[in-house]
Amino acid sequence: MKLKKSTYVLLICLVICFGFFVWTVLYTGTPMRNGLYLRYKLVQNGVDIESYQKFSFSRINLRYFTVDIESKGLIESKGKDRVDCYFTNEEDCLLTGPVGGLLWIDPDDFKKDAIIAGSQVQKTAAWKGYNVWVLKDQSLENCYGYYDQRTGLQVGFENQWSSKKLEAILTQTNAKVLGSTYLEKK
Repeated sequence: MKLKKSTYVLLICLVICFGFFVWTVLYTGTPMRNGLYLRYKLVQNGVDIESYQKFSFSRINLRYFTVDIESKGLIESKGKDRVDCYFTNEEDCLLTGPVGGLLWIDPDDFKKDAIIAGSQVQKTAAWKGYNVWVLKDQSLENCYGYYDQRTGLQVGFENQWSSKKLEAILTQTNAKVLGSTYLEKK
């Protein structure tokens, strides 16, 4: 059986479309993956208050993940949400970090003086042993987010109001982030 030239062209187009579909579904460019966990230690006025918040992600299907959010210490709670590979829930809201700010920002969005979700990109810096982008909240004074330059994951957040300063510091993760002196050894 001999195939026509138009059939070959159709088959090639189908293979290319299928390959593009698989690439867009499986390759997201985000650090999201099955089993990802992020554990943040909370510090108040420079004192470890033995409080933490942990985010654990489990794959539901090719696009969605369940995130279990567990808080101990300052706030005791457990919760679940469903997010896509871009850390966005079903209400199209981006997942927030333990003290504030977004949990993840696409690293391609970081440019000096850019505005991302109400925060202005200030500079790159070293913070707690991480190489980060520093974002300053435009509506709150003394409120800064710290994001890993390579992955875009939030590695820290500082929120100061009156005489209280609350910090969240990423201390445990299996994400592929740059090393830090604050990452605890397993």
